[in-house]
Amino acid sequence: MKTNRQVILDLLALGFLFCLLAPQQGITEKLITPTTAVSSEKIRDSVVLIEDKIGIGSGFFVEDDKVATNIHVVARPGPVLVKSADRKMEWTVEGIAAYDVKNDLAILKVKERGVPLPLANSDAVRSGQFFLAAGFPDDKYKDTIATVVSNNQNGEKLIRLKSDFFPGNSLGPGYSGGPIINRKGQVVGICALGSEYYGYAIPSNVLKALLTRSKSIEPLAQWQKRKPIRAYVYRSQGQMKFIKKEYKSAIAKFDRAIQLNPNIANFYYRRGLAMYNLGNYEEAIVDIKRGIKLDRQRTEPVEAYFALGLIKLDRSDYEGAITDFDKAIRPAHKFVDAYHARAKAKFELGNHEGAIVDLDRAIKIDPEDANLYNSRAEAKFASAQSESKQWKTIKARHLYEQAIEDLTQAINIDPESHSFYEERGWMKGKFATFESEKGNIAKARKLYEAAINDCTESIQRDQNNENAYYTRSMAKMALEDFKGAISDFDRLLQIGSKSWKGYYYYQRGLAKKTLGYYRGAIADYDKAIRLNPEKAIAYYERGLAKEALGQKETAKSDFDKAKELDPNVGK
Repeated sequence: MKTNRQVILDLLALGFLFCLLAPQQGITEKLITPTTAVSSEKIRDSVVLIEDKIGIGSGFFVEDDKVATNIHVVARPGPVLVKSADRKMEWTVEGIAAYDVKNDLAILKVKERGVPLPLANSDAVRSGQFFLAAGFPDDKYKDTIATVVSNNQNGEKLIRLKSDFFPGNSLGPGYSGGPIINRKGQVVGICALGSEYYGYAIPSNVLKALLTRSKSIEPLAQWQKRKPIRAYVYRSQGQMKFIKKEYKSAIAKFDRAIQLNPNIANFYYRRGLAMYNLGNYEEAIVDIKRGIKLDRQRTEPVEAYFALGLIKLDRSDYEGAITDFDKAIRPAHKFVDAYHARAKAKFELGNHEGAIVDLDRAIKIDPEDANLYNSRAEAKFASAQSESKQWKTIKARHLYEQAIEDLTQAINIDPESHSFYEERGWMKGKFATFESEKGNIAKARKLYEAAINDCTESIQRDQNNENAYYTRSMAKMALEDFKGAISDFDRLLQIGSKSWKGYYYYQRGLAKKTLGYYRGAIADYDKAIRLNPEKAIAYYERGLAKEALGQKETAKSDFDKAKELDPNVGK
């Protein structure tokens, strides 16, 4: 089973982000959304765009002269602009009325008046309920339906959300500080965190408590100099370095953020992932565990356990990885990537059935992910081989067929992927060998022909696909198309990896010997032996070719050498 480590890391690069860092392009909503009693026009006047010199975020009026938002939206040094959705109204920021570093909340005091939104009791929020999320992705006012995944019903813990109208089910950038609104037009939460998989909202009851502490007004510029506030700025700078893959510089920024405020879990997560990218696994694990310890006070750290599991998976600690993936899945039952990664760990431990179960669950959640079908095909194929070794022919055949069906589904979803054709061709070739051994020659022949067709499709999409050429060459050998096989081996010797060239020379030698091209075969065996002088079968086959040419003395020398290396060679 394949896992692309860099792809996963790139996902994690977006994983523990605050919703706002920079505007994001290409976010599209589905045409049909769940209906809600909330009118966007009724709340539009209450939700505001917040700008600084670098990026944008959202906020909303909680009193006629107070705007709630996230700290990270207004933390960067410099002035902050508060504007209406249509840009016709602008409010003057007089300072900070209150803030909550732990929960990433800030209350701006503005000079002009606005229309406040009422605050609901966030403890009444239940999983599965629909809410409206309002904010400014792409610098434009938008609202979208968000669904509550879980609510810990504790004023200190976050509400986990998802939105089916954004990539990864999370709310998009620009929604930071925006309200999450129920059908009555009341705020139940404030968008604060976003990941590749979920969005998170600070419960409105936390905001209510903060409003009671709102007293004296602190100038914005003075507030931005506070250590905990500056920490958010360094975190954002570190994130920019991380995205550019400047991991050492990113770590330096995260170090500074942690020095200024050592109590924010996200800072440790980010530094841990940067450490991981530099190969500092132990330090990465320490940081992520620190983050988990802090995060446990607020919400279950789903992505943190996922990241920890990936590190262990990469280090071949498969049982440890499964334990962490279990912790990620337990509170997030639709975490597709966690099921996929856990299946990989189970596969590596030889638990093919367990891997298939996890991939079944992942496919049920996301039936349009071609890679899930590919991974399940690999698990079923491995299980088929295991059953075959135990002489369970019927079950093995059924699993081979299912594996090929899964790859067909992957191709239907992504017909331009050369790897799926190559993989299906390889499995058909192995299935053909299985049927041939069982005496089903006609069925085996059809499977070899189908394998050749798949590999040809793959090669048309990638002229340098070594695996496809190899599988096709072996299928041609099985069908006794030795000239066609030689042509493929010619290509493999041009593009193939150095470590395999000895084997390719050996196989081409076999094809040439079978056709009676003994001198050419001997030349190929010479090269194969030069590259791998311990390969007994190459000496043996070279001896046969020399014997066919009447070179009995040198043939005997090859046979003796082959027997020396492997007493059972040729039997």
